[in-house]
Amino acid sequence: MWVHGFSPSIGPDSICWCRSPLLVTFATCAAETGPSAVDKSDQYQSLSSPIRRVFYLSREGTGQEHEVSPPPNPHVLLDIQRADAVVYGMGSLFTSICPTLILDGVGEAIAVRSDIPKLLLLNGSHDRETATCGCHDGPMHASDVVQAITDALNRRNCRQGTSLKHPPSAYVTTLVVPYDGAIEVDEAALELLGVSQVVEVASVADADGRVLFDAEELVQTIGHALYGTGLLPCVVNGISHGNSIGVSNGSSNGNNGSIGGSSNAINIS
Repeated sequence: MWVHGFSPSIGPDSICWCRSPLLVTFATCAAETGPSAVDKSDQYQSLSSPIRRVFYLSREGTGQEHEVSPPPNPHVLLDIQRADAVVYGMGSLFTSICPTLILDGVGEAIAVRSDIPKLLLLNGSHDRETATCGCHDGPMHASDVVQAITDALNRRNCRQGTSLKHPPSAYVTTLVVPYDGAIEVDEAALELLGVSQVVEVASVADADGRVLFDAEELVQTIGHALYGTGLLPCVVNGISHGNSIGVSNGSSNGNNGSIGGSSNAINIS
């Protein structure tokens, strides 16, 4: 199962936004001063202050911002209910991944699945959205990314709908990181969040020198995670004998392309 993200851009009034056919997704920043273009290259200009939250707006919304809490496609919730694993794919944190997670009911559906592995694939490089952090100086660390995923699924600080209070461990059981990636993996902070399993995967560099997951090694790593739960009967040399797995993701942020396969793992990106 693949949950598509959104195409990002920066709009006026100090707001980062991306459009869907009926709604507008907003990521509020603390102190942006006017519109500028999103830059996904490694030559990006950092935001003057970090993104605080992502939310949807609609003419049917209420309150000053006309915020709404839309539901996802019902098939998404059904797929999560019967999934053998949840994989949060690589991509832009606030303009690709989080907009799919804040939809009403997604957090509840993932949190209740305490019987399956939930893998977060960490980007190999920073982008404009993660180059600043609201909790400390400098760019976001791995624990900050996990917390942002948790806040999105809990719909923290939402003004419409219901917020949740699940811990990060309800949403992420394993952090998968590329070797020598640019995002600091602060394992002590991750432990405090309840995420104790960190798996490092071999990496390659793209033409711009950005770190990427080695595609075959990544598939093998996910295969071993499913094998450990008994979902795959055997994994030998990166080839699963039995049900196969697949990883799909976009091309931004130094991420790998699509790897085919069939499985009951739902990939959210």
